[in-house]
Amino acid sequence: MKMALWGLCLLTASLLFLASCTPADIPAPDSANPPESGQPAAEEPAVGGGAPQAGPSEIVIAGAQNITYTPAASLVTYIGGQYEIFLQLQTEDPNVPSGVRVFVPEGTVAGSYDMVSLLDLEDGISARFDYFNADVIDYFESTDGHLELTEAGDSYSGSFTFNAVDPRDHSRTISASGNFDDAALAE
Repeated sequence: MKMALWGLCLLTASLLFLASCTPADIPAPDSANPPESGQPAAEEPAVGGGAPQAGPSEIVIAGAQNITYTPAASLVTYIGGQYEIFLQLQTEDPNVPSGVRVFVPEGTVAGSYDMVSLLDLEDGISARFDYFNADVIDYFESTDGHLELTEAGDSYSGSFTFNAVDPRDHSRTISASGNFDDAALAE
């Protein structure tokens, strides 16, 4: 019961954060590094040299958690002016979702973007990693990173790297990298 209540609290906090963003928060693509038309983005080195580079359709988490996974599902949900790209990690309890979440403001187009700090509730593209398994409840909020979107709209494709910290214990950090293709908007 406590685990379900904790998960509900985390979900509510995420929804409140997402609802506070407006279209004015949409970042402009980095003009110095636009994606080439029809070409996948060049792989970026992991932010801070942390996580090894992920392979196709793979997510790599390194640091306080060390997990490499292929998403069991790649879903996009529209919540309060932002899209959440959820790359689900299959765990022992399928009722409590785990995995990488990338938050993209409405109106964001294919391009190259720096991530902002979710920990500091900055406006822009951010990410987090949630890990709920057995009695372990972990989550890490982005401090910085990079997102390369090669497709945005009805479905999303691209790659990312980000650093994140446990907001309850700043000594616990992770680096994440990953690639995703055709994450479709949930109806």
